[in-house]
Amino acid sequence: MKLFKKIKTVLTVTVCFTALTALSGCHEEEKAQMQTDVVSFCDDFKAMDFDSMYALTNDQTKYFNDIYIPGAEESEILFQAMADNLEYEVGECEIDGSNATVNAKISNVDMNVLMGDVLNDYFDQCEASPDNIDNINIIEIINNHLSEPDLQRREADTVFNFVKEDGKWVIESNVMVYDDITGGYMTYYFQVNMAAMSNFADSETTTAAE
Repeated sequence: MKLFKKIKTVLTVTVCFTALTALSGCHEEEKAQMQTDVVSFCDDFKAMDFDSMYALTNDQTKYFNDIYIPGAEESEILFQAMADNLEYEVGECEIDGSNATVNAKISNVDMNVLMGDVLNDYFDQCEASPDNIDNINIIEIINNHLSEPDLQRREADTVFNFVKEDGKWVIESNVMVYDDITGGYMTYYFQVNMAAMSNFADSETTTAAE
C-alpha cells in the first residue's frame, strides 16, 4: 500500500512537472512571436507599408489615413523622413494571464520640434516679405530643416500591449504607439488641427455676433 502511494506521488509530480515545462515552452514561443511582431510593425513603418502595420493590430485602425496623403509632396517628404530616421530596440516580453506586453525603445526625429522650426521659419519669411508670400516654398523650408546635421531626436520607452484573439496574441491598437513611431507627429498633427478648428469656431462666433 505504501509502495503504491509512493508510485502515485512520483507519477503526480512527474505529470505536473511535464505540464509546467510544456506551458513554459509554449509561453516562450508566444513571447518570441510577439517580439517578432513588434519588429515587423517597426520594419513595416520603415518600408512605409502601413497596411501591413494595421494588419498586425487587433482592430486594424488606419491611424494614418487622414495624415499621410500619397502623392502630396509635403506628406511624402515628412513620412519618408520619419521612416528613414526610425530606430528601435525590442526588449522583453511579459505575459500575465490574459495580458501581455513587449517593451521597446523607439527613437525618431522630434517632429514637434522640427515642424515648430519649419513654421517659425515660414512665418518669419512671410513677415520679412509680405508681398512675396505666394512664392514662399514650404517644401524647400522642410527640406532645409531635414538636412540639418543635428536634428533633435525624440526618445520613447514604448509599451506594445497585446490581446489574445482566437488563441493568438495580436498588438492592441493604440494611438500612442503610432505617436512614438512617428516621433510625436501624431501629437503635432492633432494639436494643429484642434487649434485650427478652435480658430474657425471663434471666427464663426464673431461673424454671427456682427
